[in-house]
Amino acid sequence: MTLAELLKRHNNGLRKGAQIKLSRAMGVTQATVSRWVSGELVPGEDQRLPLAKELGIGVEELVLALDATRASYRIRASADGGRVASRAAALLPVIGIATDDYFKCDLGAYPDEALPIVSCGSPGLFALRISGTVLEPLAISGDYAVLSEQSYAASSQIVLAKMSDGCLLRRYFMNGRTSVLRSERRSAPDKTVSNKEISILGVVKYFVRKP
Repeated sequence: MTLAELLKRHNNGLRKGAQIKLSRAMGVTQATVSRWVSGELVPGEDQRLPLAKELGIGVEELVLALDATRASYRIRASADGGRVASRAAALLPVIGIATDDYFKCDLGAYPDEALPIVSCGSPGLFALRISGTVLEPLAISGDYAVLSEQSYAASSQIVLAKMSDGCLLRRYFMNGRTSVLRSERRSAPDKTVSNKEISILGVVKYFVRKP
């Protein structure tokens, strides 16, 4: 039984009113609870005991549901051509939503979401939820980008870049004293900025999509 099935069974299907009530009790947004119900997300480790108490079940039953939920995820083809895996065994913080234009993200902020992935033993990983078309066809709206936290990148890698106007998730190219951030959609214009005005926060390792 997955977490979504468990929530529906123990909370009258978790209609919107019940979702709002549970979100307030858990200290998260109603949107987060909705995504628990849909099976897109799972609660963080520190949320397990409070959630089990709210549902009136044991932590062991909840952990079994989390394991079943993680097993329902698959990792899509890596942005670097990596392999596809079929079981998730770790949770990553989702630090923001990557839109087609500038967006806000904070590596130090407490994440509102946690993404189950296959454990690869690499430290410093985090995730962004994609909203928009800027990375199509590599990733579509609703997918997740898993990134390695680092301040450098090779030319043509997809990076999380921070500038004064906000952050962008784009393919990165060095061009002398400037940096070029390019969309996967050829119709979208490049963004060119001075190297002094850009900071690399992370590099995309792969994308995740719920099957």
